[in-house]
Amino acid sequence: MEMYQKGDEEHIKVLYKIKENMKSQSPEKMKEWFENKRKEFDIQPSK
Repeated sequence: MEMYQKGDEEHIKVLYKIKENMKSQSPEKMKEWFENKRKEFDIQPSK
C-alpha cells in the first residue's frame, strides 16, 4: 500500500489486476492466490 500511496505505477497496475480478479474468482481461489503471493513475498531477500 505504501507504494500505491507514493503513486508507483507498477504497483497501481497490480492492485487494479487484483481488484478485477477478486470480482471474478471464488473466495476460495482468492484465498489460495493471496497465500501463494504471501509465500513468494516472504522468500524474497531483504534489502
